[in-house]
Amino acid sequence: MGEFNHDGYLKDYKKRVLSRLTIDMKKTKRDEIQAHADQCGETLTGYIKKAVEMRMEREDKLAEKKRKEKEREEQEKQRFPNPFGEAMEMYARQDRNRKKHIRW
Repeated sequence: MGEFNHDGYLKDYKKRVLSRLTIDMKKTKRDEIQAHADQCGETLTGYIKKAVEMRMEREDKLAEKKRKEKEREEQEKQRFPNPFGEAMEMYARQDRNRKKHIRW
């Protein structure tokens, strides 16, 4: 058997698993982000990856919260149905259509 080629293995691994991203930004902004990363003891790439992960987690939590609120509202509607609900929706729809045709 041949000798293990570590460099070749790493190159092949990176090609199969990793994806390279390019970000365009002003040099001053890059320097500002680099300074923050240095203060945190992180690399620029690590700092950016962490920031992206944190934002994604925050947005996922917000989406989950909105989904639960909508679910709760639907449950409330089922528990306490509005007897005038359909009529009110139809009136609101007609009112919106009338306003579309009004010219100011």
